[in-house]
Amino acid sequence: PKERFKFTHDKIQQAAYSMVTPRLRASMHYSIGDLIMQNSDTVGLKRILFVATNQLNRGKGAISRRSERVDVATMNLMAGEKAMSSAAFVTAAKYLQTGIGLLRGCQKLCGDELELCLKLYNAAAEAEYINGNFLGAEQLLVWVFANTCSLEEKLPAHLVHIQSLRARMKTDEALSTGLSILEQCGEKFPETPGKASILSSFGKTKYMLRGKSREELSALPVMKNENATAVMLVMNAIISMAYHGKPNLFPLIALRMVQLSVRHGLHRTSAVGFATYGMLLCGHLRDVKRGNYFGDLALSVVARFRANELLAQVSMIVCSFCKHQKYNIGLSMEPLLMGYRVGMQVGDVQWGLTCAQQYCMAALHSGKSLVSLHAEMMTLLHQMKHHKQDMSHFMLSPSVQYVKNLLGGSKCPTEMTGEVMNEEEFLFRCTADNGKPVLSCLMLVYKMKLAYLFGDIELAAKAAKRTRQISSLAPAAYEVYNQAFFDALTSCEMARRCSNSPRIWLKMAKRRLKHLKKVGKYATANCQQKILLIEAELFACKKQNEKASKAFEFAIAKAGEHKFICDEAMAHERAWLFFESIGDTFKASHHHVRAYNCFLEWGAEAKAEELYKERARMEGSSM
Repeated sequence: PKERFKFTHDKIQQAAYSMVTPRLRASMHYSIGDLIMQNSDTVGLKRILFVATNQLNRGKGAISRRSERVDVATMNLMAGEKAMSSAAFVTAAKYLQTGIGLLRGCQKLCGDELELCLKLYNAAAEAEYINGNFLGAEQLLVWVFANTCSLEEKLPAHLVHIQSLRARMKTDEALSTGLSILEQCGEKFPETPGKASILSSFGKTKYMLRGKSREELSALPVMKNENATAVMLVMNAIISMAYHGKPNLFPLIALRMVQLSVRHGLHRTSAVGFATYGMLLCGHLRDVKRGNYFGDLALSVVARFRANELLAQVSMIVCSFCKHQKYNIGLSMEPLLMGYRVGMQVGDVQWGLTCAQQYCMAALHSGKSLVSLHAEMMTLLHQMKHHKQDMSHFMLSPSVQYVKNLLGGSKCPTEMTGEVMNEEEFLFRCTADNGKPVLSCLMLVYKMKLAYLFGDIELAAKAAKRTRQISSLAPAAYEVYNQAFFDALTSCEMARRCSNSPRIWLKMAKRRLKHLKKVGKYATANCQQKILLIEAELFACKKQNEKASKAFEFAIAKAGEHKFICDEAMAHERAWLFFESIGDTFKASHHHVRAYNCFLEWGAEAKAEELYKERARMEGSSM
């Protein structure tokens, strides 16, 4: 048996180590690392890869031969890739930067050595991007662009560059970069896409998919065309920026991804193409059944390729834009939370945090306790700031401010300005350059909801008018329901207050109700109580008291059945005001108490307090 030796105490070991000269230490460490390498098979080396690489790195000062530098750099690449696969991105960056430093001492790299160097630089740039060190990533990418010739060699660097630009909200530059690469690959898009281009692309896609079942599509051969593969990767990198910045370009990119997948076979990113196609079917064409069909197909493609790095992105699209068209929004919370966790584990920080942002919105809409949700939101905002994901932080800010206002954390509850964001600055950033119309519209929907809830009906009416374009900008978003809902309620209240033009406002309320019925046709769990409440308000405006009374009770019952405590609270509040207006003080008192308790249970303390004060004002004025 081999003899083993051990120091009797750590201090003795440290003392012995301090007596060794730095040069000899380096030589000893390198020898230990080299011995581990020489005496380990492939499987064994993978198991103790970090130990061997650490020893070699501590002994790099003893390296004299070029071949040794290349070998140790290779070990650092392997260690860096293994660290990244374990979500240890800071550690990975250190290994990869060490490998790069070793090769800097080699003159005139070529062949396998140049390929190794490219792998190190690309992997290091990706690790630095994930760590939020965008400047470090860009510096590494400069070397890659300067030392490569073909688009194939530059592509990994281009993808990291686009992600870095997106994280810093430089969406125009990111889009321009992506579109330029696509043009080099022979895939050109119109500068200002119109409806004709979109309809033509929809028709072409529908024709190509004709007669193909889900099983046939999910079993298509793997894409082997290198140019098509590059195009798919670039389109996947820029598709979210097109959604926010150029809504007419977004469907063209999504449809082109589907077309390439059918023509050349499936790529991992085909899952994103199918998911966004499902989103377009749900939103633009109101074909909810087929939209969810393609959403499920997208998830099956992720499973087929075991593409965990795409799970967050695909889950976000399917859950945020397809599933709620058919199922209760609360059912999307767990898949979105899973997408967030997996995304962060595999280094997909962008889509992992986007999943988290959409999880917060789903939780908010479904009536989760505002107190616990606020704590989660603040944690996520700090995480987004830590990773320097400015875009994700920007997108989450309006919903966080909305929650803060409901909790009583704002001096003026109808203003979207406070601890998290400034309303004017937000709108300015949305309109800068080519703008982000979707985000500005979503923020104004929150403002409209706050204005209505806190009784500033004229402000709500102004915001409602500015947000009606959401149906064309983001037709598959959940906020389309809320916009139509609050727009209709605001119009009913304006009809009561404007004695000279009530018909105009009632006509608008009916129009918005019709729109809500159309967009929420299959989303019964999400929209039924909203539709019933609008109908109750319309009956009340027309003095059809018996019908109004029944509609209010139905709205309250359905909100409770579907577990939307926020909708239930609103329905009780409107019922209170209705019964108060017709002199039924018993029912009015009952609904006021229930509204107050529901708002408190939800966590909307500021609204509950406002409700209490409103009741006191009404009782005082009647005395």
